Amino acid sequence: MDATIAEIVEEEGMALELAELAYELAQDGHHATAQMLRQMGRRHRINGMALRGNLAVLQAAGGTAAESSE
Repeated sequence: MDATIAEIVEEEGMALELAELAYELAQDGHHATAQMLRQMGRRHRINGMALRGNLAVLQAAGGTAAESSE
């Protein structure tokens, strides 16, 4: 689970960095590049959400395994 959490942090950090960079580029008039970075950021955000879902499943399965062993 620690590896999944680390990957979530990495994906969400990358999404945030891309969003900030896209904002700065849009302010400077580089709209096409900003749009491309926004799309990349969205993909990282989606990956982060998928990983959160995987983590929830792992935690639920871990809780179920602990409950059934009692």
